[in-house]
Amino acid sequence: MEKIVIQIWKNHEINDDDFKNFLLNEIPSNLKSDLTSYQVNLPDKDVSKASGLIQSSYPPSPNAIVFLKVKSLFHVEQKLKVFESHAEKLFSYI
Repeated sequence: MEKIVIQIWKNHEINDDDFKNFLLNEIPSNLKSDLTSYQVNLPDKDVSKASGLIQSSYPPSPNAIVFLKVKSLFHVEQKLKVFESHAEKLFSYI
């Protein structure tokens, strides 16, 4: 099993609701058979008041951070390219 972390800076042409739907609904649906765990961290209205407290060594901060566990990266590596469709830039770590 491998744990993957993906930092995503949203494509500026995609609105926030579409981006959220993509991460919370489309991705898990498309990768369902490959995922053993999936978590998305997105800023929302509950944390927006604290946005001035963000400390980052790579401003601007990513629009989302995705944590996922897969049985084998070898089997899903190509499928993970789907994140690129909504990203201006992204970084992933194993």
